[in-house]
Amino acid sequence: MPLSAHDIATRWFEEVWNKGKLEAVDELATPDAKSYGFPQPESVLDREQFKEYVLEFRRSFTHVHLSVDETVAEGYKVAVRWTGTMKHTGSGLGFAPTGRVVNVHGMSLMHLRDGLIAAGWNALDLGSIVHFLSAISARQ
Repeated sequence: MPLSAHDIATRWFEEVWNKGKLEAVDELATPDAKSYGFPQPESVLDREQFKEYVLEFRRSFTHVHLSVDETVAEGYKVAVRWTGTMKHTGSGLGFAPTGRVVNVHGMSLMHLRDGLIAAGWNALDLGSIVHFLSAISARQ
């Protein structure tokens, strides 16, 4: 039995973000999938570029946990409201790690095709977190 839109979205956050399983990107997204708005609002990443950025992100942050707070599905679309918590432990952002735990709230809209994610639009304010951590790092 195919997964529901809710189940696909929930599995994406659990496998890719919480467990860091990059192979789940290939399992859950179409080969031509695109990610929009992550890490920067103007970003457009293909599936391979997305996996590279996840690795880069995890060099800066550990203890990553994204909670799916709510999903709304209609046809081939699913919207997800989520909350993320992570610890800044690496220097991948261009400055020393602060050891701070940060929170981010976001929303993602996924378009599905044949039971896989074909596109995802993301809205989050990662820039504010980087600015906040940069200021703390400069003071340490």
